Amino acid sequence: MTATDDSPARRGSTGPPTVGHLYEGLEEAWATDAEPVYGPMAEALVAHSPIDLSGRLVLDVGAGTGAGSRALLAVGARPVAMDLAHTMLAHDAARRPPAVVADLFAPPIRSGALGATVAPFVLNHVDAPVEAMRSLARCIEPGGVLLASTFSEADRPAVKDVIDAVAVRHGCVMPEEYRWVRERSAPLTGSATAMAGAATAAGLVGVDAVERHVDTGMSAPEDLVAYRFSLPHVTRFLAGLDDEARAAVVAEAVDEVVRLHDGAPLAPLVVLLAARVV
Repeated sequence: MTATDDSPARRGSTGPPTVGHLYEGLEEAWATDAEPVYGPMAEALVAHSPIDLSGRLVLDVGAGTGAGSRALLAVGARPVAMDLAHTMLAHDAARRPPAVVADLFAPPIRSGALGATVAPFVLNHVDAPVEAMRSLARCIEPGGVLLASTFSEADRPAVKDVIDAVAVRHGCVMPEEYRWVRERSAPLTGSATAMAGAATAAGLVGVDAVERHVDTGMSAPEDLVAYRFSLPHVTRFLAGLDDEARAAVVAEAVDEVVRLHDGAPLAPLVVLLAARVV
C-alpha cells in the first residue's frame, strides 16, 4: 500500500506518512516505563540475526531511548541511532552511541555503508513497508542483514485494551494517528506472512520471518499500567489532568488489571524478520 493524502500521520522529510513526531517529549516516561517491555523484544530481534553482528556498523532505526542500541552493543556491534524524535535521541545522549534525527525513507547514510540495520517496531508505523525496506536496504552492504519486528495481529494481549478502556472512560479520545496505525499501517506487517511478503517485494533474499512470544518479565499490575500509559496515544491525555484526577485514572486501571489479569508476565506475540541484501 502506498501513502495517500488522507493519512493523519505527518509526513517525514521526503517519504510517506510516519508517526514519529508523536514521540517528541515523551522520553522520560518511555525510558522508565516502556523500555522494560521493548528491551527484551529488541534482544530477541538481534538474536534472530543470521550473521554475527560483532564489529559491524549497524543502524538502529526508530531508536527511541536506546533499547535496540543496547541490544546491539551487548553482541559487540557498533550501533548508530536514528529517530524522527529529537528528544528521544537526546535522552542520556552522553552515554549512548552517535545519533541522527532523520526519516527512514531518506536515511543520510551512504549506500552500502552498513553491515546491518535493525528496525524494532518501526515498520508498523508506516503504510509503505516495502518502500521503507528498500530505503533501509540501500544502506546495507551486500550480504548484510535487515532485522525488523512488529507486533503480531494474531494475538493482542487483552491487558492493553483493558487499560486503554479506563482512559477512555475518563475522557481520553484516541488520537486519529493511533487509529490509523491500528487499522491501516500495522496490519501490513502484522504477520510473518505479510512481513515476508513485504521483504520479498523489496528485493531482499534469504527471508526468515517468524512469530514468537517474547517474555518481557513484566507482570505487576502497576508496571503494566505504567507501561501502557507511557505510550503516546494516552500520555498527553494524562498529562492534561491534575494530579488527583491522574492518580484516580491510574488507580482504576491498576484495579482493572488486578481483577482481570492472570498474573502471567506480559509476553506479546512478535513478528521477527531477518532478510539479506544482495
